[in-house]
Amino acid sequence: MAPLLQHHRQFGVDVIGLTTEHPVTEIDRVRDFADRLKINYPIGFTSGNFARYLLQGRITISQSYIIGRDGRVLRHFIGFNPETSPLQLRSAIDEAIRQPG
Repeated sequence: MAPLLQHHRQFGVDVIGLTTEHPVTEIDRVRDFADRLKINYPIGFTSGNFARYLLQGRITISQSYIIGRDGRVLRHFIGFNPETSPLQLRSAIDEAIRQPG
């Protein structure tokens, strides 16, 4: 994901990660996960109604949302495949960048 972020950062693209883990009891586990995968963007904690909305009844992690400049969700990806997902994410981000601001 790092090259993807570096390429798009110049266009004002922001990436955040969200986890549904408990922010106190699972903080070390989340940090270890982020370190192991070399995640170089902020990770926030979510719970309750917001987490239920994001998961939309699914338990699959990861889920990625590409949000346009107007705040609407343009694409929603469920799961991650290291061979196909980066290209799909890049394409969706490029689409979002091309939208008028």
